[in-house]
Amino acid sequence: MIITTTDPITGEEIRNPQFKPFVIEGGGHLAIKIYFESEETRRQYLDITDGKSTTGSYSEKLARSRRTPGNTPPHTVTTARLL
Repeated sequence: MIITTTDPITGEEIRNPQFKPFVIEGGGHLAIKIYFESEETRRQYLDITDGKSTTGSYSEKLARSRRTPGNTPPHTVTTARLL
């Protein structure tokens, strides 16, 4: 099993991963265990994968997570700076 301790949502390195949420992608000796900073970032990751862990590549998941203008998910908040 491959283990990654970099949260794919925030890009932050996870300290003490044994106490953090995780997802296992794939199976067998090529399975990947991905640790997250929080349950919230784990949920965001699962939202990218349509609510379930898949065996797709990490780069495919990142590509699916990118939003084009006009295709903003409803939970995204846009802020404006008032002058």
